[in-house]
Amino acid sequence: MTRTLPLVFLYFLPVGIFGMTFGRLYIWSRYADWATALKNHQITIDQAHAIHFKHAILNPVGFWATSLIVFTIIGVYVFFLNRYSLKRDADPEPNVKFWQTRFENISGFGVLLYAVMLFICVIYWVMSLDPSWYSTVYGFQFLVGEAYGVFALSLLTLMALSKADPIKTTFRVTEQHDMGKLCFAFVMLNMYLAFGAFLIIWSGNSPEEIPWYLDRIRGDWGVVATLDFTFHWLLPFTLLLSSNLKRIKSRLAVVCCIMIMARYIDLFWLIEPNFPDAARNLHWSVGIFEYATVPVALISFWMAYYFTQLKRRPLVATNDPHLAEILEPEHVHA
Repeated sequence: MTRTLPLVFLYFLPVGIFGMTFGRLYIWSRYADWATALKNHQITIDQAHAIHFKHAILNPVGFWATSLIVFTIIGVYVFFLNRYSLKRDADPEPNVKFWQTRFENISGFGVLLYAVMLFICVIYWVMSLDPSWYSTVYGFQFLVGEAYGVFALSLLTLMALSKADPIKTTFRVTEQHDMGKLCFAFVMLNMYLAFGAFLIIWSGNSPEEIPWYLDRIRGDWGVVATLDFTFHWLLPFTLLLSSNLKRIKSRLAVVCCIMIMARYIDLFWLIEPNFPDAARNLHWSVGIFEYATVPVALISFWMAYYFTQLKRRPLVATNDPHLAEILEPEHVHA
């Protein structure tokens, strides 16, 4: 998946070029002269205050510089992790301790750095669609949501590959059950963060915060919110409670597909109401079908590239320090 980063960067370019540079998506870019826009009643007082107060961050230079730096850092990590992985596989006399230490040193700090960079990107790319919106848990929701979707896709990939060796030998029912439990953990964490954010805003009942939720439950948006709640949390949580389901490939595959579809519904619910014509107004038109066709096309291209990369490397790391242990049946727990 990491080696699909070049395609992800190509997907990002239209967002930056058309969405930010030409002001199609970001109101702070379209109305940089907030005083004139406020005088002409193009923006509200709250939006004008937010655009003015956040100008040091929300500006074209900051947007492009931050985005390119993030892609560069992630690209460097992808390059070295994949390079060292190939070197470890090709090592005729693998030094297990050396490679283990090297990967731990890179990935340990890398996980923390990736989380920080994701928070920054979410603020620029998504949260700034509504510059007057504030949320300290917003980045966590996207971080956990990303793991939510990635684990579902990883499980689908492994279950499909487990029909033949070498994955058939290493990915048994026990490992499938363990990954199903990990998916269940992310479902619960996802529910906790989303409900926690809602509960805090509901109990605070602040006029500055509640419009964000009103934009997403009124004007027929309640239908999407209900679908989001049902497929994003209720169904996966209920189904993954079953230990037997996590051991049956066909049933677990259905749950993974539900999770991936629900992740799209959740993103649609989070992003689309940021635009004035859609807030509290879920209008069904020809243009709304773009939200179905465009993601399907983009995901299809990404999946094709993903499978191409999957074929280029061995599916099992030959010099992984834990491989011998994994292949020994006596080490498999019941």
